[in-house]
Amino acid sequence: RLPPVTSSWNSPTVARVSHQEPDRSPSRWATLRLASQPAQPMPAASRPAQGDAANGETDDLYRADAESDDVTSLRLLPIPKQFWEPIPDNCRTRMLEFESVLVEYRRTFERDPAADELDPSPRFSLEDIVEAALLNSREYQTQKEALYSVALRLSLERFDYDLKFSTGGNRTAVNYAHDRIDSVTANRLGVPTGAQADKILATGGDLLARLANSVVLTFNGSKVVATDVGSDLLVDIEQTIFQRDIRFERLTQAERDVLYAARSFRRFRKTLFTGLARQYYQLLIDYRNIEIQSQNYFSLVREFQQRAEESRRGFVPLFQVDQVEQNVLSGRRSLIGQCTGLEQSLDSLKISMGLPTETPINLDLTELEGLTLRDELAVTGELIGRVRVRLDAERNSDDPSRVQLLSSEIGLVDRILEAYSKQRDLGMSTPDPLPLELQRLRMRIDEVRIEVDEDRRLLDDERQGGETNVTIMLQRTHDLIEGLSQLQARQMEYAIKKLGDLAVGPQQARYVELHQEIDDLDDAIRGIFESGELGQLKLLVDRMVVMLGEFEEFAHQLDVMIGLNRAPLSAEAALQETIRDASQLVQLIDTIRADVGGGLVPVEIDVDEAMLTGLVKRLDLITERNEVADRWRQIKIAADELKSVLNLRASQTLSTRAFFDRADHAFDFKIDESRTALSATLDLPLNRRAQRNAFRQQIINYQAALRSKTQLEDSIKFAIRNDLRDLTLAKERYAIDVAGAALAYEQVVTTELQLRLGVAGIFSRDFLDAQNGYASRLSNVASDHIGYILNRMQLFLDLELLDVDDRGFWPQLYDEHHQPEGYYQLPPEALPAYGTLPHGLMFSKLMRRMENVPAGPAMVHGPSEALESIPAEPNTIELPTPSEAMPLVPVPPDNGAALRQLPPPVVVAQ
Repeated sequence: RLPPVTSSWNSPTVARVSHQEPDRSPSRWATLRLASQPAQPMPAASRPAQGDAANGETDDLYRADAESDDVTSLRLLPIPKQFWEPIPDNCRTRMLEFESVLVEYRRTFERDPAADELDPSPRFSLEDIVEAALLNSREYQTQKEALYSVALRLSLERFDYDLKFSTGGNRTAVNYAHDRIDSVTANRLGVPTGAQADKILATGGDLLARLANSVVLTFNGSKVVATDVGSDLLVDIEQTIFQRDIRFERLTQAERDVLYAARSFRRFRKTLFTGLARQYYQLLIDYRNIEIQSQNYFSLVREFQQRAEESRRGFVPLFQVDQVEQNVLSGRRSLIGQCTGLEQSLDSLKISMGLPTETPINLDLTELEGLTLRDELAVTGELIGRVRVRLDAERNSDDPSRVQLLSSEIGLVDRILEAYSKQRDLGMSTPDPLPLELQRLRMRIDEVRIEVDEDRRLLDDERQGGETNVTIMLQRTHDLIEGLSQLQARQMEYAIKKLGDLAVGPQQARYVELHQEIDDLDDAIRGIFESGELGQLKLLVDRMVVMLGEFEEFAHQLDVMIGLNRAPLSAEAALQETIRDASQLVQLIDTIRADVGGGLVPVEIDVDEAMLTGLVKRLDLITERNEVADRWRQIKIAADELKSVLNLRASQTLSTRAFFDRADHAFDFKIDESRTALSATLDLPLNRRAQRNAFRQQIINYQAALRSKTQLEDSIKFAIRNDLRDLTLAKERYAIDVAGAALAYEQVVTTELQLRLGVAGIFSRDFLDAQNGYASRLSNVASDHIGYILNRMQLFLDLELLDVDDRGFWPQLYDEHHQPEGYYQLPPEALPAYGTLPHGLMFSKLMRRMENVPAGPAMVHGPSEALESIPAEPNTIELPTPSEAMPLVPVPPDNGAALRQLPPPVVVAQ
């Protein structure tokens, strides 16, 4: 009858193993009772399921479904205040984020934390973090400005193709001159006015129109002696013959740069989300580790208290206490380190969000609670499997033990009920737990009856053995009374669960009365042993015999009330009934194990299918293909620079001159007063060394661009293959660590139990190793689960299947059943593969080839059997056909799914 030592699922407790016989020397027995106190009402959250490694048994005194006013419950000793005080305030504030720590705090200080002990900072969910980043992130603002800057340059390039006033040549001036010639003075006032417009033509030529008006007045004194008023209208067209594509290059590159920047910005929004999500989930891991380290610290403190008390009474050597104290210090050190790391990560998140680092923020831990519940459900499922294996082995053995069967059955039902509770917390539907709860209580009553029968047999043997030892009689009688008290506690619990509180009110009052008699008896026993007046033991035994009759009678009354007062079964019949119960439980487990077991949902996409999807969907690869086209275009332009320069020019000038009395004819243009000019300029390529070098350099640049594209393709395939490997690894690690956490839980409980029972060869360091291993496994489970979420998100990003909405959030983040969809053809935004040219311009036919070259195949290399998983005729996606020269064709079935990419073009330099 050993007390629990911890208080949470995160830290297992020691439960009683009914079929083992502890050392019952009075002093040892009295010491162990010091570790427990009479119960006080506790919240349901503070009474988690507990168990031992041998049978997965959950101590009913700590069951979550026990009534809060159950007087039979025990509570853990509070953590002394001196173990709270060394923890820094900021770390204690982070600890109090968790209900399991709040329970310990209330147990110690008997109050809720004050307002200044809790964090009042606003709580951010991932959606809030992304929203704040879109408003404040400096990097996001820089990306928007970069896109806008590229668009500004394009607007200027497009403006050149509009008919507009020229940058210069649109002005009016006033000129005054005073001339002295041979003592004759003349004053002239000139007002020249001009306006000029220009435009780049769709053929690559330049159109210039200029209007000039000149007014010159000559004065001799105050009299105007001469006027000169005239207007000129010039229309000039110049057309290059061989370098037409060169004129279009600036607009072409500007339009394509805007498209590249838009793709880059679109992908940046995705990477911004994934980066923030990574920081957010890493913070969740930090928070989870704080909870784990807190519970680990509390477990070590309780172990230290237990060992210190046992050392004071001479049960364990002092060096074992020192070992535990060292681990307490290490546990506190790890806890404070986790808190410090959390604060650093929070500051880093603020920078990513664009907030000042001193801005107080906190995280909404709702998602972490859900993830933790799923992890606990997975570990519970593993524990169910382990108990089921033991139950199968026991019921199918040649000599099954009813005690072992009952213990395993109770443990199995406990785990099933625990799983149901977690499923309900997760919003999942579960069967009505009441039948299982009643079955569990009935089995626990049977379990205690076996102990009571054994205690009664030992007492009868002692009475019939002739001369008896008073001390042994005292212990045997006390054991039977205490066993009957525990039986009554189980009977009361069964009655409350089945009949309700009101129906058992009188019996509960009687139970409290009898339980108080046991406490008084314990005080009397302790007083006798401490005073050394052992002669009073005989009177005490006589008193206990009377008490024993009262307890026997009350237990019978409770049996009648709950309907379990049947005739005693033979040992064989009772065993067969227990085996039948075990078989029914095994059948129940087979039907619910898949739901109870939890686990991670696998990503279902073939490696080759995933690689092809990335090759056709990735925005940066689409841009890389377009940039290959840019390098090809630069070769064509450099080749044009090697040619002769032939320019044709035509101009028409209209002029007018008016006399003083015909000033209103200043703009009276007549064809008779005009000039027409035609010219041709030929610049022979006698010296093109610089242009030749530039041409060859462009060829090198093109080859480098091809290699860069190929390298990006390989990098994408490498990243996708790694993502799939990481997902598989994380899933396997999660399953392993879940199993490891279940095993570590049992190891901690078993080690602590053996340590309490004084099993030879078990020392404090064994418990400490088990406890540290358990905390590590719990941390690994949380890290693996969140790591799987991040790896899944990274896979969708690498496949370009992660699309954020207007809020910058990926809606499918929380849908673990959302699977990546395979794509085998280029999407509409990737066609044509080389990109497009500006519309309305008369590019050369060779340049227009860029839009009509069909994409060539890029194979997924591997053995043919590795490609059989890819459909021979993948689903055809309806895409617009840019031209008849580039039809969409299905992927050839003989080479697996393939991506069509651009073959190197042939460039002929003239």
